[in-house]
Amino acid sequence: MLESGVKNETLPEKSAQKLLSRFPPFNRVLRSLPARRRPGLYYETLANLGSGGIVRLFPISLVILETILDADLFYQMIIASVFYGANLSSPLFTWLSGHVRVRWLVIGPLFLMAVALFAIIIAPNSPLFLTVLVSLVLGLRVSARIGEMNMFRLIYPDEHVSTAVGWTRSMAAISGLILTLTAWAWLEWAPDQYWGLFWFAGMGMFFGGWAYARIPTHRKNFYSGTKSSSPIPAFIKGMKQFIGDRRFLRYELAFFIVGTGNQLAMYLVPNVLNEQMEVSRSNINLVAVVLPSITIILTAPLWGRFLKHQTPMLARGIFSLMQAMTFALYAYGGVCQELWPFYVGTLIHSCSVAGGAINWLTGSFYFAGPELSALYSGIHVFLTGIRGILVPVVGRMIYISGPTGLGYDGLGQGPWIFLICVALSLIAALIFFYAQHQEMRTAVSR
Repeated sequence: MLESGVKNETLPEKSAQKLLSRFPPFNRVLRSLPARRRPGLYYETLANLGSGGIVRLFPISLVILETILDADLFYQMIIASVFYGANLSSPLFTWLSGHVRVRWLVIGPLFLMAVALFAIIIAPNSPLFLTVLVSLVLGLRVSARIGEMNMFRLIYPDEHVSTAVGWTRSMAAISGLILTLTAWAWLEWAPDQYWGLFWFAGMGMFFGGWAYARIPTHRKNFYSGTKSSSPIPAFIKGMKQFIGDRRFLRYELAFFIVGTGNQLAMYLVPNVLNEQMEVSRSNINLVAVVLPSITIILTAPLWGRFLKHQTPMLARGIFSLMQAMTFALYAYGGVCQELWPFYVGTLIHSCSVAGGAINWLTGSFYFAGPELSALYSGIHVFLTGIRGILVPVVGRMIYISGPTGLGYDGLGQGPWIFLICVALSLIAALIFFYAQHQEMRTAVSR
């Protein structure tokens, strides 16, 4: 049950308001919204500045495990599987969206994430303990993401969703950049005290939860249609709806393929640079952590304006081609022992991720009306989890040689694995462009 009314319709906290008012891009986005929706953008901006950078904990933890704790690749595989596979819990949170206030699907996990991040001080030198805590944080992130996706429709008019989401993604990118630059400096000069980064991120989670709790909403019982006696019937009903929607099914098939290519080997980049090429920790930090954040923050606003006028099929086709270019460069760099292709490839990939994050959050809205938003969002995230829980395991099997510790021997393909990712990305791009063609034909016939 959601709030039926809105309290405090004017922008609060005069000092903070004056600070933001001096930033012209914020004012432009703010003025594009109806007056009663502006407090939502204000508080979501603050929430994303505090907690939006949590996604950067994924590459940061990979670098810490690889270069500081000298951990086995197994631990990085676990974190990658949880990072992607935790989305399997999305049907539960989609069901919960019909039984609790949607905002609490964001606020509660943010506070729990903060507690988990503070707990790293208990055993900072244990790869296993770090893996468990980071996995817990990344798992809780799914609830926050489902809640955030559903809140977009509560906070903003449909015609302004892409613009507002593009702005909030930019704020999340700023948060990620702050955490990234802090991590880069910290890991260079005080690597043994890396736990301080987790405390820094934990304080951001706490602040983000506080800000999100103050966002006003405007629609009553918006997700009452998602209520069911249990999450299992709701999930079955959702899958029937999904299978019957051929347009959405085609879109998700292509998304599944391109996502498999990304999840198969992206998490292996720090290991390739460290063990295959033996480059410095500074270069690994720059390629895996710093350059992506800088690129995302510079390009996210541009993608927001572009995606406002494009279908998700066309946008995803473009992103898939960019991903194919990325992995082609990674394959060349890894096989030929060249560092520069990793810099160029990371630049291209991060640019696509900036737009892809907006498309990932809002793409399902193109196929769903307001009454099905939570349902389609949940299916979209759930399918990400299906491949995410298994694909990193398959990637490790293809990448390493000898025993894997999971009852099978690796194939020992090393950086050649990136060529598989190229093929998957190109196949997905073809499906996306075909879906776009079909959409245009349907529009013309109408």
